[in-house]
This record gives sequence, C-alpha cells and structure tokens, in this order.
Amino acid sequence: MNTPSLSEKTTSSPPPKLLDQVVAKIRFKHYSRRTEQSYSHWIKRYILFHGKRHPKEMGAPEIEVFLSALATDRNVRDPAFHHRKLTATKLPVINDGNGSI
Repeated sequence: MNTPSLSEKTTSSPPPKLLDQVVAKIRFKHYSRRTEQSYSHWIKRYILFHGKRHPKEMGAPEIEVFLSALATDRNVRDPAFHHRKLTATKLPVINDGNGSI
C-alpha cells in the first residue's frame, strides 16, 4: 500500500489576498470596524481606479492622479483628507518596512 508522505499531504495554500491582509492588520491593531470598512473601501477604489494594479506597483504619482480625479471628476471636497487616509493605509498597514504587510 502506497501512502502519501507528509510533504505530499501538505499543500501550500496561496498567500492571503491584499484586502484580507489589510483587514487582518487593522484587526490586529484593534481599529474600529468602521475604520476597517473605510480603509477597505478607499483601497478598493484606488486599485480599481488604476485598472486593478497592485499598490506595490504604484507610488506617489498614482496617489496624486487618483486624488486629482476625486477632486475634479467626483467633486470631493477635501482631497488632502483622502490623501492622508490613503497614505496612512498604504504605509503603516500595507507596508511594514520589510516589503510585507
């Protein structure tokens, strides 16, 4: 009888998706559910605006384009507020300094 070895039984699962990682980090930091919802919403909008590109592929120029579009096309009153929110989400939550979430 041929039984699979432990390494054959264990399949590596794919890494968690970006928003799942963000939510896990937000919950780890004990932020409110409303903050979690808000951050997730703006991250989704930012990613969709840029054609579903991963935030690791983007930087300050893409943030500026996104905020300008919000200010001009969607009549958002204070794009600086959203810039602070995106920056706060992108830097401490998504990028912890060593390239991982």
